[in-house]
Amino acid sequence: MRIKKLLSVALITCATLSSTTVANANAKDSYLPTGYISSTKVVFSDTRDKDDYSSHYIYNTCGLALMAVSYYTNPSPDKNVTKNGGAVIPGDAERAIKNYVRETYDKGHGAGQKCKCRLYLRAYVSGSSGTLHGKWSPDSVGNLIVANP
Repeated sequence: MRIKKLLSVALITCATLSSTTVANANAKDSYLPTGYISSTKVVFSDTRDKDDYSSHYIYNTCGLALMAVSYYTNPSPDKNVTKNGGAVIPGDAERAIKNYVRETYDKGHGAGQKCKCRLYLRAYVSGSSGTLHGKWSPDSVGNLIVANP
């Protein structure tokens, strides 16, 4: 009888863990495009689906402070949806970026479609430049310092 209870608890635990993984499936990181970046040269990340109401995740490994802006990309042209208009990401730092991108559009053209987003990135300090490196995800998991509280 005791073995049956232990097996039941183990199965429930496994089921819970696998559903958590599925729920956070879009928290997988993508590499930022590697290339020249400056205070006047903008680089866009790849476009990805937004799966939940969480913040974006970014890991800036290029050593430069970055200005990051979150954009909706569908159904209409790019629209800045970053809390406070943008987020400063220090060099060699992980941060969360608060945004207003949601899972699906709830009204107008495209209602019910999955939202897509991407990041607009440039060097934050005027006159600075370098090579962009790092990772990002449209959905974050865990406790991170918020870049734009």
